[in-house]
Amino acid sequence: MGFSYPVVLSLNQKDCLVVGGGQVALRKVKSLLQAGGLVTVVSPELHPELVALQRQVAIRCYPESYREEFLDEKPYFLAVAATNSREINRRVAEDCRKRRILVNVVDDPASCDFILPAVFQQGKVTVAVSTGGSSPVLARLVRDRIAGLLGPGLDAALSLLSVYRQKGKNIADEKRRKELQEKIAQIVLTPENLELLTRGQQELIEERIKDVFGGGGAESQDGPS
Repeated sequence: MGFSYPVVLSLNQKDCLVVGGGQVALRKVKSLLQAGGLVTVVSPELHPELVALQRQVAIRCYPESYREEFLDEKPYFLAVAATNSREINRRVAEDCRKRRILVNVVDDPASCDFILPAVFQQGKVTVAVSTGGSSPVLARLVRDRIAGLLGPGLDAALSLLSVYRQKGKNIADEKRRKELQEKIAQIVLTPENLELLTRGQQELIEERIKDVFGGGGAESQDGPS
């Protein structure tokens, strides 16, 4: 079946294990910390930046070779196997599955419970592109192309659309409410209006929205105004 159920996880204050201490492991650790995870690293050798993170008490490190018993130290939510040994990585995956711990194995999609997409983030907006592990390079190229098309101003657009979403909740007709939200989004997300948002000129966009909806006519009486 492959990876057919995309999700966005909350890792805040959840225990996460990274097995490996090199450059790849460092990238995984940084992304887990950014997501709010509580990270433990197991590796006999540690990248200097991992050592620095340990000194800052940002992560916990076991400077030794992987053993299955490490998985019982904490109630790990997920684990990442990022060593340069396929044998160790697959052993980590097998041990995790015994305990129902979600596991990602670097460069081995067949051993993974989940894979990590190429991600573009702008504030609360997240765009993720995945090829199911078949071509990470293609995923990154598509992500970069999408990021170039979207440009800046997306997070500001989200904030504005969130305001209008709340205002629209007083419209009883669900179909009409969704149609109005769609129209507003189309207005806000034009390149010209996104550029206005990056310059902090939100009031000009709100005027355009009012113009589209009659500025006080029948449509606006219980609409987005």
